[in-house]
Amino acid sequence: MDKLEFAQLYEQYLSVGLSFTIITVLVVFFILRKQIYSLFDPINLLIITGGSGYSVVFFLYYMDAIDDYYFLSFIATQTAFFIGMVSNRKIPLKKIYQTTHHPLPKYSGLITVIYPLSVLLFISCQLIVYKISGIPLLMSSRLEIFSGGGGFGMVNRVIQVTQMIAIAVAFYRLLFIRNTFLYKLFDISVIIFGILVAVLSGSKAAILFLIFSLSYVAIFSHRFNVSLVVFRRINRLSFFLLMLGFCGGIITIVYQTGNSDLKQAISVLAMRFINTGDIYYMSYPNGQIENMEQGNFFLALFKDFFGAFRIVGWDKLPVNLGLQIFWSYYNTDMVSGPNPRHNVFGLFYLGPVLSVFYSFIVGYIISYIRNKVLIKATPDFMGLIFYVLLASNTIYMEQDMTYALGQLISITMVYLPLYVISRFMAFASPKPRAINE
Repeated sequence: MDKLEFAQLYEQYLSVGLSFTIITVLVVFFILRKQIYSLFDPINLLIITGGSGYSVVFFLYYMDAIDDYYFLSFIATQTAFFIGMVSNRKIPLKKIYQTTHHPLPKYSGLITVIYPLSVLLFISCQLIVYKISGIPLLMSSRLEIFSGGGGFGMVNRVIQVTQMIAIAVAFYRLLFIRNTFLYKLFDISVIIFGILVAVLSGSKAAILFLIFSLSYVAIFSHRFNVSLVVFRRINRLSFFLLMLGFCGGIITIVYQTGNSDLKQAISVLAMRFINTGDIYYMSYPNGQIENMEQGNFFLALFKDFFGAFRIVGWDKLPVNLGLQIFWSYYNTDMVSGPNPRHNVFGLFYLGPVLSVFYSFIVGYIISYIRNKVLIKATPDFMGLIFYVLLASNTIYMEQDMTYALGQLISITMVYLPLYVISRFMAFASPKPRAINE
């Protein structure tokens, strides 16, 4: 079932589809409610988009569009995923704040090198990409920029990691450290550049990831001895960015569709939530998933590792499952397609039994990083950066674990050398620089 066929079916039975969506989102919220740290916690995106996507399976099963085999596989894997998600309990932020009184880290030493170096790499690499390959918003597929080799794969890794570091530290300095006007202007400029990059990326949800960076900074900062007033300021800033993201999403849709009808643009944006389940209606009906090219599970899952370190040639590695499914419907070489969620990826590569264990592991890893690493990371700037880099990556794990592992490879390939270089430069500096909180 392609996108048009599903859209027509959903429109024909709109009340049924919306009912399933609302019920599913509420059920997912009930299951994961104790994992939520705050209103702007990124897990809320998983609840809304995940719940919307899951509802597609129930809708298709109700319409007798998929076999029992796929429906039961989905139920089993999704149940295992939720069990993994709740296996590592969340410690309430109020309890973290009351029981840990670490001093607020000073802006001195190593971070005074890592931050400006990250900003320099982020801005310069992003501008180079724009100059050579163009602006993603103006392209038919924004994924094509980094899909053609030519060294841009490494540039993409540098951008992904340094952008996260730059935005996280900029938010922290603005909110928690008393700086001079020039320092504040620098930090604000970094955030504005990050917003522009998000808008020009062509992704309707790009600005949300700025909110998520801010959210994880706020979550981690509950370990420090700071005033609670600052967290109210963070909520106001997050709300502003959310409204900006909503407007940015509408503008992106209007530009990409060439239709200036505001109501239709909002409808398309709403349908985007339902379409987070596109992997289900493109792979389950008529057993379409069975027609894809078989491959090795480990090569498919750790594709980025084997390819990045030239252990296996990229042409020898399995084609992304979502991309295969997309190409099976459309006669195109466009780099696009649905995210191969853990349910479909596990079923295809591991079968109906082992896929259940795979889904549990995915859920467990997400909850471990969010809840355990939060407490285990050192209460300083390096711990903050480490946590934000890892926790931000959990957003992708439920949708596409292969991509998420690729992000971890990027962190290893970029952050570790950046850390070593910054350590050397900080050590060679004649005298330490410090800005008190």
